[in-house]
Amino acid sequence: MIGEISGTAEEEAAAFVKAHVTKPVAAYWGNRGAVYLSLGNTSAGLADLTQAIDIDADAQATLAHRGYAYFSAGDYERALHDLSKVSCTSKADAQIAYLRGRTCEELSQWRLSNSDGQ
Repeated sequence: MIGEISGTAEEEAAAFVKAHVTKPVAAYWGNRGAVYLSLGNTSAGLADLTQAIDIDADAQATLAHRGYAYFSAGDYERALHDLSKVSCTSKADAQIAYLRGRTCEELSQWRLSNSDGQ
């Protein structure tokens, strides 16, 4: 059959992908997780976003999406953990800063909350 591999080739291919192909795979999981969230499937979204972060721990958009998902689920500690890793360097990031501030308020961490309002 076309495209079928057998013998040790499958294991070799898997090892190569695991060693060399990380960012595109992380993007796949992150994008699928974001879609699940937009469809209202928080548990599937969180699972995929976590898979993406396990591959690329610095993926800003993925951390922001997972932080939002945790916030929506009422898991404010985890939300703050993720949202605190997201860099807010432009006005486009105002939603992230706002959400991080709201998360701090939910956790009664007023000092941290005020720092995001500036």
